[in-house]
Amino acid sequence: MLLTENRIRNIKIIFIYVLGFFLFFMPDLEPFIPHYKNIYILAVIDFFFIILYKKKLIYQFSENYIINGYVLFFLASIYTFFNTILHHFSIMNNMDSITVPLKLICLIGIVYLLNSTYKENIKKFDFIIVLGTIQGIVCILMVFFKPLKEIANTLYIYNIPNYFESNLLGITGIRIYGIAGDYTFSTPIFMALIASVSLYSFFKLKQTKYVLFSSINIIGSVLNGRTGLILFLIVFIILMFFSIRIKYLKEKKIYFVFSFLFILTTIYILKDSSWLKWLWDGLHEILLLFTGEKVGTFAVLDKFIFFPKGLDFFFGLGTKVYGNFGLSTIGNASDIGYINDIFRGGIIYISLFYGTMVYMLFKTYKKLNHFICKKDNLLFIFIISMFLIISNIKGEALSASSIMLGCLFFISVICSKNITTNDKGEVNNG
Repeated sequence: MLLTENRIRNIKIIFIYVLGFFLFFMPDLEPFIPHYKNIYILAVIDFFFIILYKKKLIYQFSENYIINGYVLFFLASIYTFFNTILHHFSIMNNMDSITVPLKLICLIGIVYLLNSTYKENIKKFDFIIVLGTIQGIVCILMVFFKPLKEIANTLYIYNIPNYFESNLLGITGIRIYGIAGDYTFSTPIFMALIASVSLYSFFKLKQTKYVLFSSINIIGSVLNGRTGLILFLIVFIILMFFSIRIKYLKEKKIYFVFSFLFILTTIYILKDSSWLKWLWDGLHEILLLFTGEKVGTFAVLDKFIFFPKGLDFFFGLGTKVYGNFGLSTIGNASDIGYINDIFRGGIIYISLFYGTMVYMLFKTYKKLNHFICKKDNLLFIFIISMFLIISNIKGEALSASSIMLGCLFFISVICSKNITTNDKGEVNNG
């Protein structure tokens, strides 16, 4: 009987990991599975979650401020949906109004499944850390095994119209590793977020496995993008000099520096000198910015900053202005998440959506006061906030990307009722 129960539990854990991989990386498998659509899979998963947790959701609507926050996210998305219809745009211009609620329901379901599987919150944190590590291992394997790399190339090229005639031609030779849907934006930054939380966990729990997890995740991140590495570097430096136990850090500084150099050396071995130049060009652009000189990405950033006119600034137009959406509707385009959010729902939308996120972060900070030392909890909130704020400049991070979902996952886990502490205010990890 015990063996059967263990087997059922193991099957359940595997199912949660498959479900988590699907939600956080959202690979579009249509090139290999005809008529496959992620939105249909999400809808089916959500239907079963709603049936399974119907009573719990109704009860927690009045008891759990995190669920209330999700409801406000739903309302904000619905507002943009009607905005799109009102302005006679195709719903394809604002699919986020549908996918955001679907993804958030799926996220709630996964958190509930984890709550019924693990008692300790640290194991729930480990779930998403291991999930990113699996993706990191896949990325590294693709460097050595070209047939595996072709899978990533196929997934990426399939969703790029006229790829072989576009300015993206050749990007698969430098980037695009792993099994994901958004290779160049949300996936690498999400993996850098996991690498940062892994590093934070190492400082808190002193378990060396988190150094390994952090290294694998940041390697997978850098293989697909540079922004994640920059954010990780900020976290690395702050943790190294201002973190939990200064005395401990002083003793281990050389070790941490060595670990970072090991990560860069490993990536260099995996790739070639062209990759190193690509990475340095990104860092060089940032260094020149401090001298007042804008080059590369920062040189064109000003062109991406524009706003809707008149009342549309307050109410929005119900459409994105990213890429072809912007060019076909207003004759201009912007990658910046904040600009796209204003065009979708105006000041009304961003006040509700961003305000809800700030509220949830504040409540999480107060919750952390009860089980993490006060000098540590602000650091954790800083990590989450920094990833959300900066990544939404790079792209649409606050439209239920894996970056936002990852941050909400940590918030939901922290604010669950399974947290325990010892007399010193440290987390009991079972």
